[in-house]
Amino acid sequence: MKIHRVVVALFVSDSQPTNASSSDILIGVASWNASKYVGIHTIGLGDDQDENLLRSPAEQNGGTSVRK
Repeated sequence: MKIHRVVVALFVSDSQPTNASSSDILIGVASWNASKYVGIHTIGLGDDQDENLLRSPAEQNGGTSVRK
């Protein structure tokens, strides 16, 4: 049996940064997944979501973004 790599990342967040700015996080994600090998999906929780912080990584990396 051949084992395949995981090619999906799922981020569940309230999208309120605690240790970095939203732009720093987006730059970090772009750097981490520069090859676009990993599809990134995001799920936003709560009433005060940063829509750009959730939507951008998903759109730029072949994923989807959902608000709950």
